[in-house]
Amino acid sequence: MGGPIILSANISRDEFERWAYLSRPLVVRGAAAYWAALERFSVVFFRSVYDSIEGSYDAVTDDCQFLPFRTEFVDLRAALDMHPARAARLPGTPPWYFGWSNCSPGVSAILRQLAPRPEFLPLHSESSALDWIFMGSEGPGAAWH
Repeated sequence: MGGPIILSANISRDEFERWAYLSRPLVVRGAAAYWAALERFSVVFFRSVYDSIEGSYDAVTDDCQFLPFRTEFVDLRAALDMHPARAARLPGTPPWYFGWSNCSPGVSAILRQLAPRPEFLPLHSESSALDWIFMGSEGPGAAWH
């Protein structure tokens, strides 16, 4: 296995497909540069989305997974309710990192608007209905992210 294949985001579907299934790491630089998510996703944003959709927190608790890593957060609601200074990563606040899978169709619809499927992916390529979100401050997080 060789090193990673580096491609630019303006790659066509046909060109991407030529490289995508070679069992080598593939990096598409700038693929998410146009996503509105880059400007919108934050603790405050996710709290407002989950607070506005009935049953969305329960969907994570009952049907999905919340990963607190090395934090005191017991569930997604507790994590998104953290103090604003900590969420803003102000000096003197404890570091934090957590992740979750989303099982709420209403939340998923919003996420897909802000982080749409890249145009270069082949139409027949698989896509999970399950979205994973990981976020945190500088400091200890998950070794694999």
